[in-house]
Amino acid sequence: MNKMGLEVVSFTIKEVRDKTNTSAIWAARDVARIKRDADVAAAEADRDTAIKRAEAQRASAIAKAQADQERVAAETSSLREASGGAARLDIKREEVSAATRSWSAWAFAMAEARCASAALNGQCRGRLRRRRRPHRA
Repeated sequence: MNKMGLEVVSFTIKEVRDKTNTSAIWAARDVARIKRDADVAAAEADRDTAIKRAEAQRASAIAKAQADQERVAAETSSLREASGGAARLDIKREEVSAATRSWSAWAFAMAEARCASAALNGQCRGRLRRRRRPHRA
C-alpha cells in the first residue's frame, strides 16, 4: 500500500475466528472471573456497611447513656445542695448506677444482636468486647 501512496491511519477488526474456539473459552473464563470478583466486592461492601452501622448505633447508645448519667449526676448534686440529706444522695447515686448499668447493658445487647445478625449473613467476624470501667466510689 505504501508503493501506491496509501497510508493506513487506523483500522477496525470486526471478527476473529479460530478452528478450536479457544478465544471464546478464554472470554468465558474472564467473564466468570469478573462476575465472581464483582460479587465478592459487593458482599464485602455490604458486610462493612453492616459493621459500621452496628458500631455507630452502639456508640450512639453509649453516648446517650453517658449523657443520662451526667444529667442524673447533676440532679444529684443539686439535690445534695438543696436538701443536704445523705439518704437522698445515696438513693440518687444508686439510681444513677442502675441507670448506667441498664443503658450500658442495653447498648451492648443491641450491638451484640446486630453483630450476631451480621454474623449469620457472614458479615461480622469478631466478637464485641464489653469494656470494664474502674469502680467509682
